[in-house]
Amino acid sequence: MKRRILCFLLTLCVVLTLVPSVALAAEERYGVWILDEEITSSRKISQKEGWEFDPNTYTLTLRNFQIGTIGTKISALFDKYSLFGLIYVDTSVDDLTIRLEGKESYLGDEAFPYENCNKNKEAYYGICATGTNLTITGNRGAILKIETHENAIECKSLTIKDSVTVEAVSQGTCIYAGGDITIEGLGTLVNARTTDIIKGQAAVSTRGKLYVGESSYLVTCSVAKSSSWERVGFYPNYPDTNYISSLYVAGVATVDGGIITAYFYKRKGSYINEYDYSIEDYGETKAFYCHRLDINNGGEVNVFFERAEGKDPQNEYGFDSSDTADSWEDLWRGSIYFQGDGVMRVGMTNGKREENAISMRKRMVIAGPHVKLSRTNCPPQVYSKYSDYVELTGKKHNSITLFMQQGGGRLNPWWSYYTDRSDATYIGGTLALKDIVASDLDLKLTAEPGSYTVDPMVNAGCAIPEMVVQSGATLKLTMQRGENYTFTKPIWLEGGNLEIDGTTANITGLDVRGTGTVTFNGGTVSGTVEKTVKMVVKGGNIDVPDYGNAVDGNGNAVHKFVYTVETEERYTQPLQIKTMTKTGEYDTVSLNSGLFHRGENNERLVYLWLDRSDRVLRLRVNDPNENEHKDCLALRFGTNVFTEGPHLNMRSSGTVVAREGERLTLSAIENQTPTDMQNQYVTSVLWFLSTDGGKNFQQIRYSYGKMGGVSYDYTIPSVTKEQNGYIYRAVVTYVNAEDAWGGTTETYTYEATIYMDQPELRAPTSYVVGQTAKFEVVHPTLPEGITMKYFWQTSKDGESWNEIPSIFGASSTYEPEITADMAGMQVRAVVQTWKNYSRVGTTILGPVTINISGRFPRITEQPKDSTGGEREDISIKPGIGEDGSIIIIIASRPAFSVKAEGENLQYQWQVSTDGGRTYTDYENKRNYGWVTGPEFDESIDGWLFRCVVSNEYGSVVSEPGRVTTHYPPKFTSNPTNKTAKAGQGTYFDARFKQGVPYGADVTWQVSTDGGKNFRDAVEIEDGVTLVMERSTEKDGVLISEWYTSFTVSKATKDMDGYKYRCVIKNTPNDRDYNGIRYSAAVTLTVTRNCALEGHELDEGTVTTNPTCTATGLKTFTCSACGGTEVTILPALDHDWAAATCMTPKTCRRDGCGAKDGAVDPSNHTGEKGWIPTERQHTQRYNCCGLVTVETEDHTWDKGACTLCAYRCVSHTGGTATCVKKAECEICGEEYGDYGSHDYAADWTSDEQEHWHGCALCDSRSDAGMHADGDKDHLCDTCGRTISGHTGGTATCVKKAECELCGEKYGEVDAGNHEALVRVPAKAATKDAEGNSEYWYCSACGKYYGDAEGAEEITEADTVIAKLPQTPQTGDSGLTLWLTLLLGAAMAAAVMGRKKKHEA
Repeated sequence: MKRRILCFLLTLCVVLTLVPSVALAAEERYGVWILDEEITSSRKISQKEGWEFDPNTYTLTLRNFQIGTIGTKISALFDKYSLFGLIYVDTSVDDLTIRLEGKESYLGDEAFPYENCNKNKEAYYGICATGTNLTITGNRGAILKIETHENAIECKSLTIKDSVTVEAVSQGTCIYAGGDITIEGLGTLVNARTTDIIKGQAAVSTRGKLYVGESSYLVTCSVAKSSSWERVGFYPNYPDTNYISSLYVAGVATVDGGIITAYFYKRKGSYINEYDYSIEDYGETKAFYCHRLDINNGGEVNVFFERAEGKDPQNEYGFDSSDTADSWEDLWRGSIYFQGDGVMRVGMTNGKREENAISMRKRMVIAGPHVKLSRTNCPPQVYSKYSDYVELTGKKHNSITLFMQQGGGRLNPWWSYYTDRSDATYIGGTLALKDIVASDLDLKLTAEPGSYTVDPMVNAGCAIPEMVVQSGATLKLTMQRGENYTFTKPIWLEGGNLEIDGTTANITGLDVRGTGTVTFNGGTVSGTVEKTVKMVVKGGNIDVPDYGNAVDGNGNAVHKFVYTVETEERYTQPLQIKTMTKTGEYDTVSLNSGLFHRGENNERLVYLWLDRSDRVLRLRVNDPNENEHKDCLALRFGTNVFTEGPHLNMRSSGTVVAREGERLTLSAIENQTPTDMQNQYVTSVLWFLSTDGGKNFQQIRYSYGKMGGVSYDYTIPSVTKEQNGYIYRAVVTYVNAEDAWGGTTETYTYEATIYMDQPELRAPTSYVVGQTAKFEVVHPTLPEGITMKYFWQTSKDGESWNEIPSIFGASSTYEPEITADMAGMQVRAVVQTWKNYSRVGTTILGPVTINISGRFPRITEQPKDSTGGEREDISIKPGIGEDGSIIIIIASRPAFSVKAEGENLQYQWQVSTDGGRTYTDYENKRNYGWVTGPEFDESIDGWLFRCVVSNEYGSVVSEPGRVTTHYPPKFTSNPTNKTAKAGQGTYFDARFKQGVPYGADVTWQVSTDGGKNFRDAVEIEDGVTLVMERSTEKDGVLISEWYTSFTVSKATKDMDGYKYRCVIKNTPNDRDYNGIRYSAAVTLTVTRNCALEGHELDEGTVTTNPTCTATGLKTFTCSACGGTEVTILPALDHDWAAATCMTPKTCRRDGCGAKDGAVDPSNHTGEKGWIPTERQHTQRYNCCGLVTVETEDHTWDKGACTLCAYRCVSHTGGTATCVKKAECEICGEEYGDYGSHDYAADWTSDEQEHWHGCALCDSRSDAGMHADGDKDHLCDTCGRTISGHTGGTATCVKKAECELCGEKYGEVDAGNHEALVRVPAKAATKDAEGNSEYWYCSACGKYYGDAEGAEEITEADTVIAKLPQTPQTGDSGLTLWLTLLLGAAMAAAVMGRKKKHEA
């Protein structure tokens, strides 16, 4: 038995391993619906429907996909509509790609959008992806066609690319994107058409930007003809504007080599064409609107607005843009910006002025740099129907031409972007390329014969353009000081002249080619100059190749020599080089450069163009603010060093300190006695004097070396105060003895500024005890390099002096407070004068004697704090007045007093209510030192009182005394009523401010009799827990607000209605003050606890209605706790409505919309209607448009068509008869007199008689009764058949035989079988077929399924096939697995039995 069980288990395991694991896995959802089902991990492909989804790339591939009216239901604006998305994308999906493969894929169809919305109240989106970035791509030439009522495409952003075509038609906005729309790729085409738009809509609308790339196409078309429909989708307006457009772009529209064509058709009679409305109600019509339009790279924009004839256009434009701009750049660029080649055409029919084609409310059309803009208002033949027409064409030119043009009686320089010199601009001085060169253009500047000055500086990211200087032209490039210029393109000389005026600029990459002359006037230059170009070097640090064809400014041949700067670089001012031009003569050449070249080891290099290397004498740096050199730099060439240095120890200019009456000698040299050798190079020493601070100088002395020697000194016999600030200047002229060839004249200037060292002491005129006295040393303004130190001393006897250590040497003032013991004391100041950290003089000022003239008020006893309570009993405390009287002070007011010393004192009390920040006078000034405040109250707690004691010598302010008021705590928030479930807890809380003294006792009380009596609530009884905590500190100060609460741990039904209150009072204190306050009494309500006692449920509410295919929910709510219970309502099944000519069988239930089968072309939902013309009419159904009466002539009655009521106004033609007058050949109405009868030659008969009748009326002739003498059923006179065959019986194979004439007549009777025989049923076997029960007629040879012969069948229907030889199984169903399992179990049982038998 155990073996049998084991075999069974092993077999079961084998079978379970064959079950696919995917059947056990959880299904994954992707947030994308196609048709009416979501794409999941088990539904990612449908070969039959033609779609496939890749969840890894979120790509939905459509292969010749077609979908009609089945979609996923989504939210609508109105309950009366059902809204569906044929392809719906959940907002959780960020990005989705739709790939088109095959030839064409369809969403929707031509018929259903209007009918479903208006008849069936169903509306459809094509692709609804409001929160998704959507990309549509595919194989080249693939097409996606969408026809819907709502938006064909709605998404977050939209990209259509890779040569696909999207054709979309909708009734309102066709394509809408909340973000940007991008159309790119060779041959990519988007064609969007809306058939009937309303306010705020456009065929294509985006709240972001629009980009149409090279060789891509966007075609939009909007038709405005009625307002009879309403939008049912997500947004009633796109995009929140009053505009009605074909193409609406809230941002910038860029046409980069692509084509945009926007059509707008405004039909006569449309509500937006009526002119009895205001713009505020209905908005404006703009065929194409955008914030700004950029056209580049051959882009093309066509806007055509066809409007019905009528009144003048009101607020109707072919193209319009925003009135505002996001930035100054937008304002500069305008609304239509041609960045390159492009064209824009705007046409309007039945307009009245050009402005209707393009709105001109602000600066509109701007051409970018190097773009020539042309405009025409004359339409070519193909656009001749547009009465208002504007065509703008931009053409990019990559050139700048400089030329001379006659003006004002002379030739003046001009420039233009165009070689034809159109749109030229006058060059008023220097042409700055920075203003006219764009970064993205490859330009060439050509200078025609003439003279021009150009600054080649360009904006960051731009390149200095290639230049051509023609023969007869001089182009001067002038650079800005200190700027860097980088050349990346050559300058071609075609016999012209080029001047480089670099000043202190740094120029790199210079490349001069061709034939002509280049002249360098300055700058630090590196680059190349071709050998064929003549080079003139007048200045500058020039590093270009030396081909031996360079000359200096005088025409002398020069070569390039490189020198290394040896000394430190301390300046960036222009450099000057001194060279020897010929024996005994020298020249100073300005390099006009503040930069050095750098060698391989970062050494500073200077490139000089000279006839020989040793022409250099010195290199010096100019100060830009003075005409004197400030530094000399040593140059090295090989092993030779060229430098300059002074011959004497020249004294540095500065300040000379002098005293009044002093004999002062000034010298231009320092610490040196010149030798005769040194003096022979000094040619002169001149002394000058300025008495006005250096503005003007007058020569006061001179000495010449060649006239008996020179003197470097000048002596002032006696210095006076008036000479303070005088400037003495010595100008020393000498020959540089270190020059290589015998001397160049140099000049050195020394200046001495006289500073008179004459400080003064200022002291007070009177001294008062208690007041501060100020002693101060004053002197003229100290010049640079001169400082003073001050030492204050005091003495009692005028002989021994004591230093004041606290201000030793630092302060020019001494400010002691005068005391009585300072009477007769002397004060003096010792002043030291210092120059460049060396003391040059000392002056003693004073002494001054302190003679006291009075006493300053002094407080001897400060006010004390005052404390009292709001409800404290009044007590009496005596005080003594100045006259000795007894003063009674009431303790219910704060009292303060102050004592002071001094003569004739006055007391002014002041009070502060803001903690001492500000004080105001309290009562009037008095001659006694006490005061009482207002009654003690919480409002004056913390007030400060101080006293200002004053007399004729000054005033002093006392320290403040504080008011402290005792008061009880006060509630800031009361407890509130609470509700708790039985068995559960709750809490009550309150907040209060503590009183003074600080601290509070808190007690909670409970009343069980509705508030009549309260007792203290303790922690044990009533389940009360008491909590009291103090608020935290803020900025170190304890916040006075407290918080207290208590908790009812477990409420019972008996506690329902209990009242609670909080009692607070001051903490017991040594001041014996205790106030008490009671909070509001609040109520505890105890309710039912459903968790313990169960819910009290209501009758229930249906919260989710069941649908045809889904169950619903009904929710029951507990009246006690609000809890809910939910039951499931069964699905309703479909309630089918019959198929109509427009829709298949459709479920009537709201929100379902399920459909089944095909449409019924015979069941029309509409009515027939006539469409008349002048002579014809047509009838068709107004539902499906089925024509019931083809176009035909009118049927007239009394001058009017019987169908369309058209009346004839003039009769003509026709012939009168016996029954009616002549008939109008147009309308058929009778007119005139009657005519004669027209009897027919043939007999007319009825069942009884025959006659010749009038063809037009009832008149008869030759009337007679019928007779059949030969029994052939015919009248013997007129031949009318007067009787029919009768009698006889027809069978399934033969007709009945007439009893009168014997002929067979009628048809065989297929149901009248004379030989119908029953054949009983026979079961089939494996070897033979069987048959079901049937009946067989041997007369007609037919088979029947019933005894009456009514149900005809075939012989094959009676055959039952042989039984199969082997059992049949399913492909993957549960039956297969159960069969396998049962078989395995049986095999195991047999094996077990066999083994048992063998054992």
